[in-house]
Amino acid sequence: GAGGLVRAYSGAASRCIDQAGPVEIEPELDCEIEATFNWTGQLYAALEASGASRLDEFFADGGIRVRVRVPASAFDGLRNALRDATRGEARIRRLA
Repeated sequence: GAGGLVRAYSGAASRCIDQAGPVEIEPELDCEIEATFNWTGQLYAALEASGASRLDEFFADGGIRVRVRVPASAFDGLRNALRDATRGEARIRRLA
């Protein structure tokens, strides 16, 4: 009956919770990066090295604009890598 089903589901859920370990959640930031096309390769390399994930890309006559999500702890490293790789030409800004 229904009581047996409730006990079975409760027991299964309880065992799952007991076996699950703690999960560490890293805060993330959404950012937007703008660069001219000649820096696209360097931009993508910096994103990959920082663990950022691309959310969206926009292409215009003057270059590329990429929205990304990056671990908060990697933001400064990404900003520095972009500055160094693009001679300060790429612009990154945090989104609200």
